[in-house]
Amino acid sequence: MRRPRPLRWTLIAALAASTACPTEDPGFGVDDDDATPAPPSQLDFGLPEDSLLGDEILATVRVPGYGGAASFFYVGGELPPGLRVSANGVIEGRLEARGTYTFSIQATEMTIPDIVDEASITVELDGAKLHLGVVHDRPTTLTAERGLQYDPWMRIQAEGAPEMTEITLDVGTYHPGLNGENDGGWVDDIRIETVPISACTVTLSDWVVPDDADCNENDRPPHCVDDDPMTYAGDGRFVTGDDTGHYEVHLDCAPYGTADVRVLAVPPGWCPLGDHYGGPPWQAPGACEPG
Repeated sequence: MRRPRPLRWTLIAALAASTACPTEDPGFGVDDDDATPAPPSQLDFGLPEDSLLGDEILATVRVPGYGGAASFFYVGGELPPGLRVSANGVIEGRLEARGTYTFSIQATEMTIPDIVDEASITVELDGAKLHLGVVHDRPTTLTAERGLQYDPWMRIQAEGAPEMTEITLDVGTYHPGLNGENDGGWVDDIRIETVPISACTVTLSDWVVPDDADCNENDRPPHCVDDDPMTYAGDGRFVTGDDTGHYEVHLDCAPYGTADVRVLAVPPGWCPLGDHYGGPPWQAPGACEPG
């Protein structure tokens, strides 16, 4: 008959079992049902779902489920113009161009494996800000502001000055650029589509110098003689005669909107600067700077 184990050995065995070192926390990457989940493989970019041109963006990239330190780097794709990524995961800046942009960020310097993930941003235009704009088919100033002249103008031939005898208006819909202003198609307005001028009602108002006015005043081109004025040939095209002149042009292009522009025919020594320069629309005769 087998003798029972002594009580002291039973107590020692129980004590040893209760004081054994605990098993280490397996952390990320163990597949046991009761273990911590596998490490994350994606990033949370925190970017807005809808973005408009000119929006200010401030978002922070995070590693879901990870509370330790990390560094973040832009590693590929196309970051939307105007945005930048810092090492602490902050994405910030102002959206400067419309379009869809996909870019990749790497999270590194962590206690878990590096993560590379991509985000996509679509930058839209604000439909409520669309407006009608009128530009012309070629630059006409002879000054350093070449090509930025808002008021289209022509120069009648005389005294050897360059001849500009016709000009065509170009009508389209625009969205404000980063300055947020309706600039009638100029400055940093963004062109959306062309509007056929045949879809517009064109109203002309011919400005004529009063009988008692100085025909050489510098606030408008002189228009004292009207024997051979400039004419509107249709389809947005204006043609000069031998006389200077000034048309106020109103365009009603439903459903796109309306626009107003001045079309000018000037003498050889005059250099229009336009209202966009914040001052009188003319330089004094003799101040033209060919180029």
